[in-house]
Amino acid sequence: AVRLNEYPRPVLEVIADRFDLVLPAEDGRWWRRPLAQEHPRPELLKSDRARYRGPLWRDDRRRISGKSVVVRAFQSAKGDLLVEVTDGAHGPVPGRYHGPPLRLPLTSAALQEVVAQAALRGEPGAKTLLAPVRLADLMDLLVKRLVLVDEDVYYGTPA
Repeated sequence: AVRLNEYPRPVLEVIADRFDLVLPAEDGRWWRRPLAQEHPRPELLKSDRARYRGPLWRDDRRRISGKSVVVRAFQSAKGDLLVEVTDGAHGPVPGRYHGPPLRLPLTSAALQEVVAQAALRGEPGAKTLLAPVRLADLMDLLVKRLVLVDEDVYYGTPA
């Protein structure tokens, strides 16, 4: 007889999100098609960052809130995006971002909402931003709306 444990749906969804099919010799950066006689094996991903592969998109010369930054986008198997902002490498040193890496995970539902809002604002071509060939345009839309804020100053709390 087989006995199944019953777990709440949110717990099962978290566990299911941590599994990915991995081919032999995959380094975790990209997906690839299997070669002859290769079979993917399920693997439990131990960190949130491991769920994403890439970078699919990178911009070394982006400015956010007047600071030079490097912006990269990674994608999960479910179509979720991870936007990562790191230290800038160009421009004068005082104008570069020098903080910890910032990561903004965006689910596919959140991306659909962003695109729907862009379409409501009347931005040209907004309805097709989720197409894979329009990734650069989608990232430009997302990054233009990012703002770097010192939380202590923004919320009015002393440092």
